[in-house]
Amino acid sequence: MKFNIYYTHCFLALALVSVSFSSFSKNITRQVIEQTTFDEKIAQACSGKCGNRGHSKITSVSINAIDERYHKVVVKAYAKYHEHKNPPKVFGQPIGGGVGIKYTVDLKATGVLDAHTCMLNVRKVDISGDKYNLAQDAKKEEGKNHHWENCQNFI
Repeated sequence: MKFNIYYTHCFLALALVSVSFSSFSKNITRQVIEQTTFDEKIAQACSGKCGNRGHSKITSVSINAIDERYHKVVVKAYAKYHEHKNPPKVFGQPIGGGVGIKYTVDLKATGVLDAHTCMLNVRKVDISGDKYNLAQDAKKEEGKNHHWENCQNFI
């Protein structure tokens, strides 16, 4: 009887350890920024839409194995909207401020990476802080697939 209880406890401990390891997220932010063009693509999406002094950047990327083939990927980024205008002048002297619009939008995209095909399917895009609805184009990424070159290097 004691022998059976011992194996039951060992099995439960092993199951808990395997669950905790399978739910571990790996931070691959630096690797993604250095080895892919995703950061440049996000910056390009902001170009022309974020104002004359705006920019965007990836802030974090994490990957978590769902099973041997599929991996959950979470990408967080921001877009800083900044439209600068020169202040009006009266008698050659500027008056007032020079900022037209200035605010930051936070973006979070969640997707599933197929390690066999290196295709990333964007499942959901969350947008917060977009008071003027300037980042709504990001929602159009939901359901789209993107090829992730050498994706096995990130798993």
